[in-house]
Amino acid sequence: MINLDKIQKWAGKGKVKKLIKALKSKDSSIVASVLEALGNIGGEDAVNAITALTESADKTVRSAAITALGKCGTAASETRLKYFLNKETDKDMLEVIRSAIKTYADNHKD
Repeated sequence: MINLDKIQKWAGKGKVKKLIKALKSKDSSIVASVLEALGNIGGEDAVNAITALTESADKTVRSAAITALGKCGTAASETRLKYFLNKETDKDMLEVIRSAIKTYADNHKD
């Protein structure tokens, strides 16, 4: 069973593959925690896994994925975030997207 302690342990050790497998959990709070951990770790595998959940029907998961993408994303991720900014209609999600774009910009200053 996956719990927050395991997620923190895996994140601390940089176990991206285990975290990615944990994204299959049915518990949106677990998935959101995993996304946060992946966002903190970064890397191509993490970005790909996070990107896959940016259009989740579950608002908690979608929000966590967008936030994580802002933390560790690539230039392509920034383009995806800007695409969502033009596509999204939910006011709360628009704020999450704007915040993620700002985080991305702050983390990728020259």
